[in-house]
Amino acid sequence: MKQEYMPWQWLLLGILDDSGGTAALSNIYASIEEAMRSDQPVPQIIRVHLITVDPKYGDRPRYQHTVRGCLAAYKKQGLVERVDRGIYRLTQAGGERLQYYKKSY
Repeated sequence: MKQEYMPWQWLLLGILDDSGGTAALSNIYASIEEAMRSDQPVPQIIRVHLITVDPKYGDRPRYQHTVRGCLAAYKKQGLVERVDRGIYRLTQAGGERLQYYKKSY
C-alpha cells in the first residue's frame, strides 16, 4: 500500500524542490498539468480519470483533491509545512526523503 503513494510523494516534493523549496497550490497544479502535456509524462502518477472535473470536489479536477490530501498528509509527517494559505514549503525532512527517492528509483 505504501508503494502506491510514493510516486505522488516524489512528484509533489520534487515540484516544491524545483520551485526553490516553496510553491503555491496554483503553481503545483500548473506543474502537474505541464507534466501531463509533455511527451514523456511521469508514469503511474496521474491517471486519466483524475483529470475529470467532479462536482463532489467543488468542480475541480480530481487530481487537485488528491494533491491537497497528499500535502495535508505530508504536513503531518513533517515533510512540508504550510507557510500561508495555499502555500507550502519543503522541510529538511522532505528534502531528505526526496533525495532518498532519487537514489532508490
